[in-house]
Amino acid sequence: MSEEYIFQTIYLLNEDDKKVVKLFLQNSSLVSNQKRTPLNPSLQVNVIRGYQAEQKRVHEIIEKFSLKSDSFSHFQRIIYHSGNKPEKYSSKINLQESLTVGEALQQILLQFAEVIKRNEAGIRNDIDIEFLHDFRVAVRRTRSLLGQSKSILPPRELSLFRTKFADLQKATNELRDLDVYLLKEKSYKKILPNFLKKPLDLLFEEIHGLRIQEQNQVKQMLNSNDYKLFIKDWLKFLKSKQILLKPQAKTPVLPYAKKVISKRLQNVLLKMNDIDAGNPEDPLIHAMRIECKKLRYLLEFFSSLFPVQEIKKVVEQLKIVQDLLGTYNDLSVQSLDLEQRLTRLNFVQKDSKKTAAAYGGLLTYFNQERHMLKKQFKSAFQVFKNSHQLEIYQRLFDRKF
Repeated sequence: MSEEYIFQTIYLLNEDDKKVVKLFLQNSSLVSNQKRTPLNPSLQVNVIRGYQAEQKRVHEIIEKFSLKSDSFSHFQRIIYHSGNKPEKYSSKINLQESLTVGEALQQILLQFAEVIKRNEAGIRNDIDIEFLHDFRVAVRRTRSLLGQSKSILPPRELSLFRTKFADLQKATNELRDLDVYLLKEKSYKKILPNFLKKPLDLLFEEIHGLRIQEQNQVKQMLNSNDYKLFIKDWLKFLKSKQILLKPQAKTPVLPYAKKVISKRLQNVLLKMNDIDAGNPEDPLIHAMRIECKKLRYLLEFFSSLFPVQEIKKVVEQLKIVQDLLGTYNDLSVQSLDLEQRLTRLNFVQKDSKKTAAAYGGLLTYFNQERHMLKKQFKSAFQVFKNSHQLEIYQRLFDRKF
């Protein structure tokens, strides 16, 4: 059985050019034994976190025109019409306190491996950029947990798989950076006056072309025998007993979780103090972002072992910090790209001065935004490490901060 489809993703923006609702438009047919079965056209409405009111308004408009939104995802519809039963897909991790460290790591890593496998087809077929995003998050989480497992996993296998997952993430970095760049295309074009928009049209045409090339490279990587063998070996290792053999792997999971979280949290708090002390340079901010990401992953891995409301509050406060740091990083990556393009400009060519002016305008905007974000860092940090929050951390992780 195969599928033929026309698939379109549309983002609805508010007055500030922020994405508030994502729409999926689909026209599909299933082909089996030379028989084509058309599927009803579907419209799926997905809310973006924090914009539930906008989603409600979209549903009201749909109902006004006697249309129906589809609550099924694209793959759920195909599975349903093919006569198969959908399987559950969840990134939430539920651990029991009775587990050993080895058993907990095995459960978590197997769940991430499943997420990686589930997103491969979506990346190969370039259906939506969210497949690559989820794939990469699962890879980063795997790498983060392996980094915490030096005393638990066999050293040879640990070194091998850490290298393999690092290479896998590196192979998808460029494609993700291009996706993030392209998501800002419309909003960046609105920043500049009309007479400078043509150079940006050419810029984003080039980025679209680069993305096609990078997408093909990632697809080839996923189709390669090396990748398939790596994933096969990884799953074989996770399902074996090797992950459970070391004495450290047989200890209770809760004390281990408290230890690794508190250590990472202390690193985050120290880096926050360094940034608060002055005007931080990009390397320090980048290091801070990585530490926050590692802490966030640990909290997600082991959150089911702690009181729900308190651990949720910690994650929410950390997410505010992460969002600021993530935006700063995206702007830094795009600034570096534009700076490099400026140095390569041939000013003899037609419209080169307009191109330089357009790039310069965007760079000025990027620098202003980064300057504003640095100010926001400090207020977000103060909330994250105020006395009330420190008491919560001490209560949760049995350590004074």
